Amino acid sequence: GVGRRSFPILGRAGAASPPIEPGEAEDFMDFSDDLTDRHRFQFVIQVWGDSAEKEFKHGDWALVTKDETFRLPGFFCVIRNPDHEYLVKLSHRKNGDLEFHAPNPEYAPVELEDGWEMIGFVVGWNREMAPGSYIEAGEKTGLRPGFRD
Repeated sequence: GVGRRSFPILGRAGAASPPIEPGEAEDFMDFSDDLTDRHRFQFVIQVWGDSAEKEFKHGDWALVTKDETFRLPGFFCVIRNPDHEYLVKLSHRKNGDLEFHAPNPEYAPVELEDGWEMIGFVVGWNREMAPGSYIEAGEKTGLRPGFRD
């Protein structure tokens, strides 16, 4: 069977402002050991708000592999604005550049300019169903839309 591994919880995406760096966690969360990348820092954030719905709901957890150089379209990523707020968005190509869209069409796309930064890509998803009960999905190479199907 697959084991579990603890990853540091380092904030919330949607309205998070603490720096997401190694060694600053006060709490940890378990995800499948299959999602472990021993060569890169990984952390957990809680999705806050509704911009990532239908895929991520308010309160869901995302396991993120930190990689500031990630530039592939079609994956869920975590980006940071100049005010150090973190967002979970879906990467897209537009005229050769990377743009980030919210699955919820009520939110405008974001481009990595004007101080926006790539933080990394989402590899795991977890939703608490009841105390002590959860559902989880993951893909070590990154989550794409429909990952729960």
